[in-house]
This record gives sequence, C-alpha cells and structure tokens, in this order.
Amino acid sequence: SESAGRVRSGLESKGIDLNSAQAAVIFSQDSPPGAELRFTITSRTTCAIAAIGTQMSVAGDTLPPTDLEVFIYRATPHEEDEIELPDPLADPRLDF
Repeated sequence: SESAGRVRSGLESKGIDLNSAQAAVIFSQDSPPGAELRFTITSRTTCAIAAIGTQMSVAGDTLPPTDLEVFIYRATPHEEDEIELPDPLADPRLDF
C-alpha cells in the first residue's frame, strides 16, 4: 500500500536494513481487551510499532480498531535540549 511504502522509505532513510530486521508479534485478534506487555531493551534499538487493521465493512461484519498506547521510558533520560524528535515515518491516522 502507499502507507506501507512511506514507512519502508522512512526506515530505509534512517539506514535500517529491512532484510536483516527482526519483528515480534505482540498481540493478536485473540488478545483480551486491555492487554498489556512490558519489556526492557538492553541494547541500542530502533523500534517501529504498527497496528495493522482490516478494511472496515459497511455491513458491520468486521471488528473496529481500538486504541493503542505505547509508553517508552529511558533508563537515563536525555536533557530536554539534547534530543530532537525524528520526522514521522508515515502520516498519523488521527491528529489530536
């Protein structure tokens, strides 16, 4: 899709080799509402988070998407003036 192409281009522009990248499926359709997962990363990591959905049907035979919240805490946070946020890899689906 066009959106997936933008994500691919964004990752490649950051020097990420998608042929050697690893992925982890965290939740599935069978995950209960409110499911949480916490884990610790111990080495330098680039994390791309995706919540892939299906096409919505007018007939209502598909499940609507739900909220996804991600919190990232650094073990040694940078000072406010030290970091610059990178450009988004794709357009946001919702803009608050």
